[in-house]
Amino acid sequence: MAYTILCPTDFSEASDGALKYAVELAHSHGGAVVRLLHVDDLPTYGLPDGSVLDGPLRAMWRQRLDELAERFADRVRVEPVLARGRPSTEIVARAAEADLVVMATRRRNAFTRALLGSVAYEVVRGCPVPVITVDPEMSPGPVRGVLVMVDGSTPSEHALDEALRWAERAHATVHLLRAIEVPTHVLPDGESLFEPELLASVRERSAAELNEILARHPTSADVRIHVEPGAPAEVADRLLDEDETIDVVVMGTHGRSGLSRFLLGSVAERMLRTCPVPVMVVREERAPTD
Repeated sequence: MAYTILCPTDFSEASDGALKYAVELAHSHGGAVVRLLHVDDLPTYGLPDGSVLDGPLRAMWRQRLDELAERFADRVRVEPVLARGRPSTEIVARAAEADLVVMATRRRNAFTRALLGSVAYEVVRGCPVPVITVDPEMSPGPVRGVLVMVDGSTPSEHALDEALRWAERAHATVHLLRAIEVPTHVLPDGESLFEPELLASVRERSAAELNEILARHPTSADVRIHVEPGAPAEVADRLLDEDETIDVVVMGTHGRSGLSRFLLGSVAERMLRTCPVPVMVVREERAPTD
């Protein structure tokens, strides 16, 4: 079965940007298919086909889906799909038949960073396959570097697996990041200090742990290890600022059931809302795919 990318659209400029990104990914993943989904959430009034007054609008949506599919037909196969229901629920349900979901985030204005839309956030929390959120102002291009944040947890190792597969397909570099928070001592005058020897020791131990993790995940990709002091999201931001070749961040999240599955960690929450490059969230129970 062909690798399938599910790309929801509401026909906004933001979702058009996500579609362009999905098309580029599919094109680089030879033979992949983009499934372009629009969810009709108009009230049906208990009628099988909804209100007849909404017929022209639904016909316009079908035409728009066909036009978008035709626009990219020379690069990849795009399958237009029109569904009915609650958008996030339909997207999550149909994601079970896909390998990846690509969605857009939102921007308030030119002076603020990306904000995650409510539908995208609900999809990220409940989706059974990896989800990439894309800043609509970003220009699609080849993946040159993949940043994966590893803390030794099972979810982060699942994220590492996905990051390595992506890097191997794209011939990209993997940046394996471990953020370390070293205790500091606050002085009476308000200044703080830490012990350099302690930082060096923690860095050495963390680098050894990352090498042990990497040994469990053999890869042909070029891997660079980073162990940096600071809060995880802040360390990731610094690395992204320093290296413009990092084009996607991959993170893991727990694949739990019930209400707990709707909780995201603070680091993932921060990265999803503010990261300047696409962020892929991988759930813990995700099975490897080729």
